[in-house]
Amino acid sequence: MFMVKILLALICGSACAFAQDTPTVPVAPDAPTAPVTPDSPAAPVEPDVVYSKVKVSPDIIAAALFAARVQGTAERSSVRLIAVNEAATNIGAGTKYRLTLRATQGGKPLNAKCDVARSPEGEYSLVSWSWE
Repeated sequence: MFMVKILLALICGSACAFAQDTPTVPVAPDAPTAPVTPDSPAAPVEPDVVYSKVKVSPDIIAAALFAARVQGTAERSSVRLIAVNEAATNIGAGTKYRLTLRATQGGKPLNAKCDVARSPEGEYSLVSWSWE
């Protein structure tokens, strides 16, 4: 956990892990950023997709920050990333990230699970988000 906070600080600046404002991740202007809301249909089941556990890296943190920002926009509330607890990836035509996060929702710390897709062009999209 401490290492994740250090990585966040190194990547985003010294105050990123504890920032008052959600850091932004550069995304192409036309990148699909469909928010995931409680009324959204469930993500399609991908029975043949295999995810491999990975260590937290700058790519993982970028995907997690993107997910928190999009989810906060969808909920019209403050969602801030605290830490990435677990990460797994599937690499094919682009990269799929399956993340277990610690984040705040309106200032209250909660656990969340999300799936983020990154296209070969580097565009992110939030596939699913659920609070635990």
